[in-house]
Amino acid sequence: ESSQCHPRLPRVTLRTVVRQATTSTAFWLVSTAGNAALLQLAHESSPPRRSDGAVGVIPFFSQYWFFDMADLIINSGLIAFVVVAWLGWMVVVGVLWRKRLFRFELLSKRALVCSTILTPLQLAICRAVIAAWAIFIWIWSLVVEHHGDPIMFCFYTVWNYSMLLIFFAGSSVLGFCYQFRLLNATPSRGRLCFERTIWVFFQICCTMVFLVDICVWTILLPQYKKDGNEAAIVNFSSFNVHGVNFALIAFDFCINALPVVPAHSLFLLAWAFSYMLFSWAYFAGSGRWMYYFLDTDKPTAALWYAGLLLAHLLFFLLVFGLTLLKDRLLRFKGRTLKLNQREEDEEDQEALDEGAERQRLL
Repeated sequence: ESSQCHPRLPRVTLRTVVRQATTSTAFWLVSTAGNAALLQLAHESSPPRRSDGAVGVIPFFSQYWFFDMADLIINSGLIAFVVVAWLGWMVVVGVLWRKRLFRFELLSKRALVCSTILTPLQLAICRAVIAAWAIFIWIWSLVVEHHGDPIMFCFYTVWNYSMLLIFFAGSSVLGFCYQFRLLNATPSRGRLCFERTIWVFFQICCTMVFLVDICVWTILLPQYKKDGNEAAIVNFSSFNVHGVNFALIAFDFCINALPVVPAHSLFLLAWAFSYMLFSWAYFAGSGRWMYYFLDTDKPTAALWYAGLLLAHLLFFLLVFGLTLLKDRLLRFKGRTLKLNQREEDEEDQEALDEGAERQRLL
């Protein structure tokens, strides 16, 4: 492996990047158009609401919530959208996988655990500290802010903050394992799956910190002020999950060597659709929308859903562009990945062995 910060880029041609971006963008646009059209049908034939709600600490776990969700989807005409979108996603993922456009071969050990500023051990320690802080905020939010109410887990913010926690915890564990040689030289299938999952989580987290933080402070905060519930957003845990989260992921983004692949936006799409289905299930069981702009009864629902899907795509493309810019700046300054002394000695020995082998063949 080369010691360059991003050894992958010389193998990535402009044609490959354009092909990945075009395929992903086309599917996103088709999904958004279908979403807008079918949500309009949902508004025209609005489903009956549940006025009684469900009893329990988590209302959507009522014994009837599944049937209520089925009524919500079928009666509103959304079932066609759900089925078509899911099948379309599966087909596109299959095509991209066969054409190797997900570029999983770009993920190397150094991309996961090395930095242009810190040594691998220092990076692992930093990520472990960040993960510990994220766990503290996660527990604080549950115990102090929500008084143990599991409804906290119904917010999209908490979903994304939990993913951020998993990324920092998982990447720090990998860093320590590589540093102390706790892993075999030949990775198992399970380990490859875990490393790729952490990589995908990183790309989703980088995108979602933009979307979540901007939506909270520009869309939700004015509405909460209007309702006289400003304290629900302006508090200690909210500042951390809607502000400090950006600083944490931005710090890691600036010093790591993880690539961003346009085709991975399909995983972001699956993440967004998962929460959309969850929000429908929650409404079916409780009669309440977690976010007012997800209400399919509103005339503007189609615009909100389409706008949010497009925002996911645009912020992902922004992160991809920032990755290319970071790589250019690092190459311009001649920065390379920091290795520990053992890795440098191993590279020197490999170079000597290769030179000796070439000399023998000559």
